[in-house]
Amino acid sequence: MARGGRPWRAWSALGVGMLLVASCSSGTEGGNDDAAPSTATGAGGQRSVEYLAPEPGAPTPGGTLAYALEADADGFDPTTARWSGPALIMANAVFDPLAAFDADGAARPYLAESIEPNDDYTRWTITLRDGVTFQNGESLDAEALALFITKMRQSPLTGPAMAPVDETTPAVATGPMTVEVTMTQPWATYPVALTGQGGLVPAPEQLTNPDAAWRSDNPIGTGPFALQEWVKGSRLTLDRNDAYWQDGLPYLDNVAFVPISDNNARDDALLRGDVDMEFTTFSSSVQRLEPLARAGEIQLVLDSGGREQLFLLMNNDKAPFDDVRIRKAVALAFDYDTYLQVAKEPDAIRSEGPFTRSSPWFVDTDFPTYDLEAAKALVAEYEAEVGPAAFEFRTTDNPENQAIGQAIADMLTAAGMDVTTTSESQTSYPTSIVFGAYELAYVRLFGSPDPDGDAHWFLSENAPPVGQGTIGLNLARMRDAQVDEAIMRGRTSTDRNERAEAYADLQRRLTELVPYVWMNESLKYLAADNSVHDFLNGPLPDGTPAMPIVGGVTRLTHTWKS
Repeated sequence: MARGGRPWRAWSALGVGMLLVASCSSGTEGGNDDAAPSTATGAGGQRSVEYLAPEPGAPTPGGTLAYALEADADGFDPTTARWSGPALIMANAVFDPLAAFDADGAARPYLAESIEPNDDYTRWTITLRDGVTFQNGESLDAEALALFITKMRQSPLTGPAMAPVDETTPAVATGPMTVEVTMTQPWATYPVALTGQGGLVPAPEQLTNPDAAWRSDNPIGTGPFALQEWVKGSRLTLDRNDAYWQDGLPYLDNVAFVPISDNNARDDALLRGDVDMEFTTFSSSVQRLEPLARAGEIQLVLDSGGREQLFLLMNNDKAPFDDVRIRKAVALAFDYDTYLQVAKEPDAIRSEGPFTRSSPWFVDTDFPTYDLEAAKALVAEYEAEVGPAAFEFRTTDNPENQAIGQAIADMLTAAGMDVTTTSESQTSYPTSIVFGAYELAYVRLFGSPDPDGDAHWFLSENAPPVGQGTIGLNLARMRDAQVDEAIMRGRTSTDRNERAEAYADLQRRLTELVPYVWMNESLKYLAADNSVHDFLNGPLPDGTPAMPIVGGVTRLTHTWKS
């Protein structure tokens, strides 16, 4: 789905919310004494960009933070909402995650006091902290948590992402503050699923209200800020949670999230002082903002803690993409250099699989690159045996996204394919994708710090046949036993080498099947006025350093203004 103007993204660490693709990159080095800069290019093309203003001293309580995001949330019931990055930023202000990533990418307890497995990882015991209350005064106890885990597992939307959890009896309160979660198979990395949408716990009052619209519109969490007002499409206003369980936090009195889909308007709002922060994935924004950050006028940080991939998504359940020859032909016809020119991404990092090149899980699989004559040959062979290689290429209705889509359509037409381009709103686009109502699409997905956080996107059990009216988290509708086997080996082992080999096999098999055509890494930036401090993730409750940003998402628990 497209942010204000690119494809689409999928759903949180749990894996259930979609947004369109967005990409951008930084490209300059430098800085000054005012902005504490750090920009570099590391192994595998990993970029680091960080311009932060010096902190003036100890945090000062009070103040309101206005935060511009590229889109609004579609609701705040985690069992039904499709949360993209911006929605997760908002949700993390109201709810706390049961677990969060530390600086090394390991999932550690956050709202939970401990998350412990049995010997074979088929049962996990979650122990909650004493004295934590929801914003309505209800206690966060074992019954509340068991209710949440059960609702998430039995939801048609989120259930497939939590599928190793037993559907019949997902969770049982075994004591006032302890919950036992039963699996149908070993799940050694279960805490990873609790770092995103799958771990943001609402109050029982919200979960049990019979009115679905009320549940969606009235979030009640344990987080640092509580709902004041949500004017959909305009503003989400939150007030400080004075009963918050982390002593002395949060510092801010209020937070106002403002959805502004146009990236230029979002930049303008920051530079005029209408907002204090913004989230962006556009190269054009970075090209405008980075010189100001280098001069010390604003702050700018690139997320290096989990980068999604931009790619062409092919529906393996529909002709002609049910034939690997056409899928390979698309890969061979894709002219990366031309794409970069149209997308205005001169410094993009090319994708070659679901993991970034800098990831310890990445292996080079020699994915097909531009060869127009080879693409033509495959198309001709297919058409001689089957018929026309005709299909619809679906994008969002943003002009930038449509321009990129047309350029790609021209590439495929040059290889002999019959391409019809169509577009729809950014709001409806994710629904079309998850229900399989597309043939070729342009998407942004993956990027979990731990590969198991993306497992549900690949599993055959999450690829129901198109036409059944069923959500499929396996967006490509790819069903393959070798892919499933690799995912399960990675999911059930705690041995780093065994897991690395499993995910290497996954990447090799994806290159053979070509359900996706890789494009470039999606880079996400946070920009802020110099009066904003500690807008990256603060330490975990036990003092352990947290991953500063994960998929563009941060918690505002430690944020303050001078």
